[in-house]
Amino acid sequence: MKRLLLLLLLIAPALYAEKETFDVSAADPEMNTAIKRARETLDSFWKHYRKPGKEEKDFMLKVKIEDSNGIEHFWCGNITIKNGAVYGDLWNYPEVVKSVKYGDSIRIDPENISDWMYYRSGRIVGGYTIRVLLKYLDDEERARYEQLLGPEE
Repeated sequence: MKRLLLLLLLIAPALYAEKETFDVSAADPEMNTAIKRARETLDSFWKHYRKPGKEEKDFMLKVKIEDSNGIEHFWCGNITIKNGAVYGDLWNYPEVVKSVKYGDSIRIDPENISDWMYYRSGRIVGGYTIRVLLKYLDDEERARYEQLLGPEE
């Protein structure tokens, strides 16, 4: 069965490079539902990205990257739009994929977006895949991250 790695980033931009990696089956129904929901609500992300509210910041997209070594999902920050194309910086260290490295600025194919998030008043909005991954955390970590989660949107 084909497997993929999903990277969980939760605290603050300076900590996004932490290795919080979870091996999740590409056929996992909960994760696939979360990705589908994130894609269905992507318009909400773009609405807030283009005109952020007073307490909205740190807009990120989770992007699937595939090469001959496998598939990995990375959070990208510093999202920009240039000439209609979306770009972001990789905020994770690759563990499977070798075609990119931490900090690379990449062009983001909209078809490969698997999640989105931003912070509103210090709480995460979006982050659909993060919510699925909470079950992999110990009770203390899960409780800490649940405090950060705001509305799905």
